[in-house]
Amino acid sequence: MAATGYTPIIIYNSGTATNIPLAANLASGELAINYADGKLYYKNSGGTVTLLASAATVAPVTTFSAGTTGLTPSTATSGAITLAGTLVVGNGGTGLTSLTANYIPYGNGSSAFQSSANHTFDGTNLTLGNAGISARFQGDFSNATVASRTAFITGTTNGSTGIYALPNGTSTAASWQATNNATPTNCSKILIATNGSTDVQLVSGVNGSGTYLPLTFYNNGSEKMRLDTTGQLYINGTSGTSLLTIASSTTYPALKVPNIVETANTVGAAPSATQTFYLASGAVQYYTSNAANNWTVNFAMSSSTSMNTAMAIGDSVSVTMLTTQGSTAYYNSAVQIDGTSVTPKWQGGSAPTSGNASGIDSYTYVIVKTASATYTVLASQTKFA
Repeated sequence: MAATGYTPIIIYNSGTATNIPLAANLASGELAINYADGKLYYKNSGGTVTLLASAATVAPVTTFSAGTTGLTPSTATSGAITLAGTLVVGNGGTGLTSLTANYIPYGNGSSAFQSSANHTFDGTNLTLGNAGISARFQGDFSNATVASRTAFITGTTNGSTGIYALPNGTSTAASWQATNNATPTNCSKILIATNGSTDVQLVSGVNGSGTYLPLTFYNNGSEKMRLDTTGQLYINGTSGTSLLTIASSTTYPALKVPNIVETANTVGAAPSATQTFYLASGAVQYYTSNAANNWTVNFAMSSSTSMNTAMAIGDSVSVTMLTTQGSTAYYNSAVQIDGTSVTPKWQGGSAPTSGNASGIDSYTYVIVKTASATYTVLASQTKFA
């Protein structure tokens, strides 16, 4: 019964919760209400009964059929969307499993998002959580901040799918290496990082066994340069016996420079009776004190590395020994390589028998490795007064 002074308007209705009016019972545009669960329905021009409003929401609830495209986001800050199919997001991910306030879903090819990732956006900053990111983010995240340095590198099994970035200031390359390089797997791409200062670092990846990998540089579909884990650099090749190896070419010279400066190792002494010549100290060595005796020169790469180890078969090296002479001139009387005597082939056909008094003698040796621990040595003496 209507209250005094009011005229009741009664529309098609039901007091049974969850009841939905049948299309056959409504005319197009007619309203129907379920007052048990507070829902208002109407019949649209297509003959479908559609939910118009609900007491549980402050915005209309819209139902989309599977395959609906071209949807424009609403400006409403609350409400609900009911899908009669599957929501496809990101780069192929499917199926939102849960949603929290300010949550940023992303796709990784099989799942729309991970509920433990906690990536949030507060209107200014995008915060990336600890769960790791396997999606390829697109767009401008100029205000992005990272809650933890592991945001980009914890997902080690995803390391082979992209290039990973470490943000400046929030973490350094050194701390990443110290805390994460012990047990990573399949991080086969490079890490682009800063050390919290101004430089940018390229850090090599690690394979599934925890072994560091070389940095390789590709162009036009093939490898053009490689930096291995020992610090050796190869150009147009993948192996060599020097810190810099440039592969031979039938088209271009291996190396072309407008000028080159070679370091000369100045030794403030005279050659000893057996003078060891370490090439690691310089291919040109200048002894500034007057020679006091004839000497044997013994060539080695360093105190820990022999010429046989440093040189491959077919390698050659040129060295120069400058000796200062007093009034009595002495000379190089014998040659050794790695402590073993060799007989040089001297320019002019014979070995020197004297030096240049009160001058400087220049000895030049071209050493060619022809087999293991086997060498051909071409030697010359030039007298400078």
